[in-house]
Formats: sequence, structure tokens, C-alpha cells
Amino acid sequence: MAALGRFSFGVSVCAVCLAGAALARANVHTNLRLMFDRSHVLTPMTRAMALAEASRIWRRYDVLLDDDGDGRCAGSTPAAVAVTIDVGHDSQSPDAGLGAIQFAAEGRPEPVIVLNFDAVTRIATSAPVMGLHPALWPAGLRNEIVARALGRALAHEVGHYLLRSPHHATAGLMRARHKASALGDPSDRGFALSDSERARLRLALAAPLETMCPILATR
Repeated sequence: MAALGRFSFGVSVCAVCLAGAALARANVHTNLRLMFDRSHVLTPMTRAMALAEASRIWRRYDVLLDDDGDGRCAGSTPAAVAVTIDVGHDSQSPDAGLGAIQFAAEGRPEPVIVLNFDAVTRIATSAPVMGLHPALWPAGLRNEIVARALGRALAHEVGHYLLRSPHHATAGLMRARHKASALGDPSDRGFALSDSERARLRLALAAPLETMCPILATR
């Protein structure tokens, strides 16, 4: 009977250890600091909604996007990526890119993302959302859809940076082009990473990049 008691205690200790390990894994995340729209091209509400959308997409992969509102880098901050909003340069082409990030010759992504505001707005407002034609959208809904599309375009470019790859996928967040209706759809089912991309992300985050600010990669 005493031996049985010792066995039960051992199982309890093991369970506690396993629970602790699971909790530790759950608390591991990566912070990426965004110096977002320092020129204040966007309205405060559009800016906040776009950041919230991009953050929501990446939070499911334990990546936290921190908003650096004043654009300053402190020595204890995570890595920082500058996000610029470009206006007045929409080619009007159906293939116009919504955003861009440059890669150095050795394959390292530069910590600068450019979002094409005019192209995002044009494409996101060119198709019905939830069956409602764009001509019938009230101003508030239009602003919400544009902000959501900006956030998803931002999440895509952040994906290039974090995955350290300029390549695109055939589906999901990292596909080359998204339908206009998908950019504004309240559902973000089409903006996820594939299993192989999640595996690449884990490997990429194990070796943090040097960026504009000192990095605090995982904690």
C-alpha cells in the first residue's frame, strides 16, 4: 500500500512537470516592433485597425507585433521594421502589388516594408463584401474594409520578413495575390500559414536577424 502511494506521488509530480513545460511553451513568443506610418498618412482609426488586423493574424503563431508609435528605438526593445505608406503611385494594373519588401544580395530581408495605399484601396473596394456592392457601403464600412485590407497586406509582408523568403505560396497568407473579396471579408481563413511555412518560421526565429533596433527574439 505504501509502494502504491509512492507511485501515485510520482505520477502527480510528472503531471505537474508536464503541465509546467506546456505552460512554458505557451509563454514563448517573438516580438517584432513596427515603426508604422511615421509620416501619418493614415487616419488614427485606419492605422489602429490595420495594425490590429495584422497583429491578430500573427498572434496565432506566437508573434506579437508591437506598435512603436513615436518611431524611437530603445536599447531594450525588440527588433524593429519600418512600415511606410506609399500614396500616389498606383499603376492601376490588375497585377499591382499591395506591398513590398526588399531582399539583400545574400538573401537577407531589409527591415523596411512599403504598403501601396492606393492599390490596396482600389482593389479592396472593387468587389462586394458579404453580398453588399461597394457603391452601397457606408463610409464607416468602407474605412473598415480598407483598414482590414491594409492589415492583411502588412501581415503578408511581415511574413516575407519573418520567414526570410521572397517566395510566394499557392494559397494562404503568403500567396502572391488575394481576391478583392478576400481582402475585405471579415473571415481571415484565407490568411494562414501552411504547415511547411510554420515549420520554416520556427527555424527562422531560432536565429534572429540584425535589424534597426536590438532584437529580443523569443521570451
